[in-house]
Amino acid sequence: MIYILHFSKKVAGHAQHYVGYTSDSERRVKEHLNCNQSGSPLVKAAIERGYQVKVANTFEGDRKVEKQIKRQKNTSRFCSICNGKKK
Repeated sequence: MIYILHFSKKVAGHAQHYVGYTSDSERRVKEHLNCNQSGSPLVKAAIERGYQVKVANTFEGDRKVEKQIKRQKNTSRFCSICNGKKK
């Protein structure tokens, strides 16, 4: 499962999304939002700055798809919040 987290503002002036892969998206997103050690430092930074972090999308895919999305450096085109669509 691929998931995209959307931040209400850009973190450090450049990142507004986090893309991840997991077999249990609910558990993994909770780890991020609770700032667990296994969560992303980028998500933690967004939360510490008081930004809203929302799940923008989840869809079937594997680590290969996750890497392809990250390499494009244009996650906003996959983000339903940025594109004004409902999840």
